[in-house]
Amino acid sequence: MRISELELHEFTYELDDVGTEDGHQAYSPGSTLEPPGFVLTIRTTEGLEGHYRGFYFVPPMIAQIRMASGELLGRDPLEREDIWQDLWKAMRHLDHVGMGPIDIALWDLAGKHYGASVAELLGGTREGVPAYASTFMADDNGGLDSPEAYADFAADCLDRGYPAFKIHGFGDPERDIAVCRAVAERVGEGMDLMLDPASEYDTYAETLRVGRRWLADSPATSTRRS
Repeated sequence: MRISELELHEFTYELDDVGTEDGHQAYSPGSTLEPPGFVLTIRTTEGLEGHYRGFYFVPPMIAQIRMASGELLGRDPLEREDIWQDLWKAMRHLDHVGMGPIDIALWDLAGKHYGASVAELLGGTREGVPAYASTFMADDNGGLDSPEAYADFAADCLDRGYPAFKIHGFGDPERDIAVCRAVAERVGEGMDLMLDPASEYDTYAETLRVGRRWLADSPATSTRRS
């Protein structure tokens, strides 16, 4: 069995009441955002297909997948590790963002070949995984526009049964510390809490400052941090 074709299907889709703020998707009443997406299909000489559907970093992913096609055609799709290592070397001057879609599509293809889920191929025995609630980045449009708004939303998610909550904040260290403190004080006893600044901080030192302040100022989460 050999890889015979890579196909990219590009499209756009609509998100109602969503706009952008500082380059991130954010709540925006009355707005409609039309971001790009794509589906990668990897086909084999035996007719098997593996798929990946992507919504983030679409232009660079597509560019790198096209660049990588020469490394894939004619290869055994089950030799994922060899393919991964070769792609890592081929993209050594790039950010490797296109490797994930290829690897996931190959795992999907392998699952169909063996008649097993990817979870089974990875040796998993669990029938479910815990879910967590996540947020958009903060906005000033009546959505998550203050630490209190984040705390209210976290409490609502706790009431709905979510065991964990991920914060995408303002991208400003001091404001994010305030958000973390407010959320921890409200739900820190009942939820695992996470912070994802989405690459917004300017320096590593800022990142450390946020983490250390959260540890120092939020004792309720002393055993519940990710």
